[in-house]
Amino acid sequence: MDLFMGDGTKTRGCGGKKNEVHVLLGKNQETGEKELLGLGVNESWRETVSQFSGKAEVAVSDNEASLRVVLLEKSVEY
Repeated sequence: MDLFMGDGTKTRGCGGKKNEVHVLLGKNQETGEKELLGLGVNESWRETVSQFSGKAEVAVSDNEASLRVVLLEKSVEY
């Protein structure tokens, strides 16, 4: 993957229970192929990102401060 996209949203379940959903997508810019790299419900960004074992050239996200911290830590490992 050369492009990594992450975003989160809040949802409400039955009985008004609040849920936090995190999604990680990858895209190969050359082929246009997209792939689900990670999905988490009510878990930390660290847990969701741990599902992705590869490396991306570029990461795109909105103001997800926790995701930014985890990605910066992961980039130092490489």
